[in-house]
Amino acid sequence: MTAWRRTWVAIAIATVGLVQAGAAPQPRQTPMFSVRVDSVSLDVSVTRNREPVLNLTTSDFELFDNGVAQQIDSIGFDEVPVNVMLALDMSGSVQGTRLEQLRRAATAIFQGLAPGDSGGLLGFSERVVVRSGFTADRELLTNALRQPVPGGDTALYDAVYTAMVLGDDEAGRPLVIVFSDGADTASFLSPALVLDAARRLRPAVYAVTSPGVRDDLLNDLVRATGGRRLDVASLDRLSETFAAVLAESRQRYLIGFTPQGVEPTGWHELTVRVRGRSDVVISARPGYIAGP
Repeated sequence: MTAWRRTWVAIAIATVGLVQAGAAPQPRQTPMFSVRVDSVSLDVSVTRNREPVLNLTTSDFELFDNGVAQQIDSIGFDEVPVNVMLALDMSGSVQGTRLEQLRRAATAIFQGLAPGDSGGLLGFSERVVVRSGFTADRELLTNALRQPVPGGDTALYDAVYTAMVLGDDEAGRPLVIVFSDGADTASFLSPALVLDAARRLRPAVYAVTSPGVRDDLLNDLVRATGGRRLDVASLDRLSETFAAVLAESRQRYLIGFTPQGVEPTGWHELTVRVRGRSDVVISARPGYIAGP
C-alpha cells in the first residue's frame, strides 16, 4: 500500500471514527489514482437512444489525457466482475417499515450478484459502521443487513468517502451505491475533501435519494466519477432502482491505459470518443487528480 493510500485509509478509519464490524477487507496492490500514476482505469458508458452500444473494441475508442492521445492497453465489458459497496442511510428517519424496505432492496442486489462479483455493506447514521467487507458470500451479506444501526443524524459525506476508499482497493469494476433520504447533518469530513478523494479514486458513485433532497456535493460526486443520481418517490421502488444501477454498471466499458506524454501530477482532463460515431452518448469521469 502506498503512503498516499495509507493516508486516505487512515482518514477513513481514524478521522471519521469508523466502527468496523466483521472481517476487515484486505487491501490489494492496485492503486489507480495515486502519487505515481502507472495505470488508469476508466469506466465508460456508451449509449444510443438510451440503449447500450455493444461489441465495441479497443480500436473503436479514442482517448485523450490533457489533450494528448493515449494508447488503450485493455478494454472489458460484462466479463469484468462488479464489486459493489452499498452505503445505506439508517438514520432516525429510516426506521420501521422504511428500514425493512431498504433491507429488502439491499438483499435483492446482493442476490443479484453474478459469479465473480462481490459485495460490501456499510450503514450510517451519525457514524459510519462497516457491516461487511467485500465478499461473494450472499448469506453473510444478507445477515449483515439484519444487524442494528443506531438511529440519529446523517453522516452522509463520511459514509460516501469511506465507501469510495474501501471500494478503491478492489480489482474489477468498483461501484458505490449510496442511499439517503435526507441531507448531511453530521459529517466530520468537509465536502471539498470528499470531492477531492472522488477525483483520485476509481469507484463510480451512484446516489439514490428521496425527492426534494438538495445536496450539491452528491451532484458533484456523480459527475466526478461518471455515475448518476436517481430519485425514488417511494422506497417501494428502491429494489428496482438498485437493480437498474447494477445492470447499468455491467453495460459499461472498463478501459485501461498508462498515461504517456503528460505531467505526473495535477488535474488530468479526460476525453473519450467513439471513432466515426456522432450518434452516441458517452458518459465517463471527466478527469482525475494525480499526485499528493
